[in-house]
Amino acid sequence: NHSIDIILLDDAFQHRYVKASHYILLTSYDRLYSNDYLLPAGNLRESRKGANRAHTIVVTKCPENLSQAEMDSMVQQLKPLKNQKVYFSTIEYEKRVSQSNRSILLDELKFDKITAVTGIAKPAPFINFLKKQFEVEHLEYGDHHRFRESEIDIIAAQDVVITTEKDYTRLSPWDLPKVYYLPMKIRFLGEEPSL
Repeated sequence: NHSIDIILLDDAFQHRYVKASHYILLTSYDRLYSNDYLLPAGNLRESRKGANRAHTIVVTKCPENLSQAEMDSMVQQLKPLKNQKVYFSTIEYEKRVSQSNRSILLDELKFDKITAVTGIAKPAPFINFLKKQFEVEHLEYGDHHRFRESEIDIIAAQDVVITTEKDYTRLSPWDLPKVYYLPMKIRFLGEEPSL
């Protein structure tokens, strides 16, 4: 009995029982689906032809300085259908770190060295951003990692920890006053979508 205007599903492209009015396909800059293969040889869950269902294609994790020539080259590699629109996005990190009840500027952290904790698939952009400002010790766990008490003890013993928002959510059941998360957002390069 709710008045709902839109339902947004994540990771539902292959869900055949869901008939969406608009499909958005994400493909990573460093591994375009047009150059990838089906599992187990690659990362694709279905044939490249499945991309034909998409209305919008977004190339994610692009370098900030991606040129128009590079965008054009990738569009040629993707070979979109006439009804498909291709956009390009990059990751942008905030200049503040946060906890559940406060946030501070990164510059206000009076530490030369920090510990980064990640349990995500590709932590390189996050770590590279932090290395621009700090000496970084990286505690890297697998994607969707469930932290054990022994790992929490190691994390709690650090001077200051910066993690991702996703990992902070998994760490939040423990009282870890020295743990902060670094918010991120997506910024479109060139033309922005108007869905």
